[in-house]
This record gives sequence, C-alpha cells and structure tokens, in this order.
Amino acid sequence: LVTEPNVVEMGSPYAGVPFIYSDDSVRREDFLRDNTDKVFAACSLMAKSNIWTVKFSAQSPYARIMAKRFLELQTQAKNTTMSASGRSGSKSGVSTDSSIYCANYPEATLLILDRAYDLITVLLHEFTYQAMAYDVLPLDKTQITGVHYRLPENATAAEGGGTASGSRLVRFGDEASDQVWCKVRHLHIADGVNIVNDDFKYFLETNAAAKLHLSKSASTTDGSSSSNTASPDIRQLTQAVRALPEYSERIKQHAMHVNAFAECFDKFKKLQLEQLAHVEQDLALGRDASDSRVKSLSVLHAMEAV
Repeated sequence: LVTEPNVVEMGSPYAGVPFIYSDDSVRREDFLRDNTDKVFAACSLMAKSNIWTVKFSAQSPYARIMAKRFLELQTQAKNTTMSASGRSGSKSGVSTDSSIYCANYPEATLLILDRAYDLITVLLHEFTYQAMAYDVLPLDKTQITGVHYRLPENATAAEGGGTASGSRLVRFGDEASDQVWCKVRHLHIADGVNIVNDDFKYFLETNAAAKLHLSKSASTTDGSSSSNTASPDIRQLTQAVRALPEYSERIKQHAMHVNAFAECFDKFKKLQLEQLAHVEQDLALGRDASDSRVKSLSVLHAMEAV
C-alpha cells in the first residue's frame, strides 16, 4: 500500500490529469516530458543516475513517452560526467560527478504504471478509517483551517473522565498534531478502534496533567479527605500545568476518534456496505466467493437487495 508519506505529487496532484489524457498530443507530450525531468531529478538524488533500469508497459503510449525521456536524460548525464571528468578530473583529482553523494546502491528500478489499466480499484469501497470517514461522515469542509468533525453534545472522552470542552469542532485528519490519526488512518475500522483506545490509555499513564487528574478523581471516588491524601508537590504541579494544553487537545482528539469510529460502524450497518462490498467484489473479479462465474441476473438481484 502506497501511503501519503511515500507519495510525491510533482507540484500538480490533480491539474495534470486533463493534460495526460488530453486530445492535444503536443501539450500532452510536453507535460509528460516535464514530469519525467522531475522524476529523473528525484531518482538522481536517491541513487546514481546510470544504475537506474526503467520498466514500463509497452501498450501504454504515456509510459513509452516517459521511459524514452528518462533514457535520454540518463545518456545526457553520462556524457556530461564523462566530458567533465576528461577536462578537469585528471588535473584536480576531484570528481565532478554529483552522484557520488548518493547512496551506493548496486541497482535501482523505476516502474512506470498507467492508472488507466486499473480503473476498477478506485471505484470500490474501502473500509479503512480514512476512506470510510470521507465517504460516510458529515465532515465540515468549509473551515479555512481544514476538515473538521463536530462532536455530538453528549461526547465524552471515554478514558479521561471529562467532557471535551470548548468548541465542538475538532480538526479531522491533522497530520501535524494528531499522532493517532497517522497510526490508524489506513487500518480497517475494526482494527483501528482498538489502537485508538490503547494509545489513549498510554497517554493517560504518561501525561503529567492526566496523571494528576486521575489521582484526584481516584481520591474523590474512594471518599478520601484532603487531610489524609498527599498533596502534589510544586514539581508535579509544574509538570501538570505544562502538560495541560496537550492534555486538553488529546481529550478532544480521543473523543473525536471514538465518536467517528462509532459513526462509521453505524453507517456500515445502516447503508448495508458489507453486502455492497460483496457485489462490488463479484463485479470486479467476474467470479463470486465460490469461484463460480458471476451471472448478470444474480448481480442484478444482489444490487436490488442492497
């Protein structure tokens, strides 16, 4: 699975699609060659340019254009290096090849794929947390600061014992500050919810403000009076105060994830997404779970049932 940290958009994540599949062949080829130049530059930073092998489908005209341009750039880089070495390398004894700073890999492969060869996958429902959240949750996408999730009025942080205070809107999918989101976004919802709870338990055990809050809650529950309960010292209070902003934020984030997961499960059942997934899978593969060829009539009946 190629996740977001491993994706490079070349500065135009969506704007390039009309160019790639445009009827204007000159504009299309210019766009593909320009992006190949960027790919070549990135590859040259990871490994020496002369060790790269290009693999692509000969049936894709777009892949052929990119592969041809990449090989042209390899030849140019090789000639430039040889020319520079001939002029000054023997005199100074210093290499002029910038690729000496790359990792010393024995070989590297660039695989060029055409999205048009697999149009079905992008149309199927996924049941990872991120995919389901953007599919079925009523996320607020009008805020200038990003996507937000609105907590219900009765939302509480299950392990923290307190209500998520302040605004009911919580930033959803914040890669910079929400570590839990980064951990569970690509997990199946059945697996992700357990990690959310385990991570929050660990936070409560290690955060100074959380520990102080829990210790006070425990003494109140036990009915202990203030006279026979040890008061926190200055060091503990200082640590707790410093940890308060993180504590408040994590309380909100946990409440958000718990409620978002619960809503995803609820939508999964109400929208009959499991049955829909079986129909999609049968259509994509052309065979059902028993490996029998799918018949049009049976698919129609299954779709009507959903």
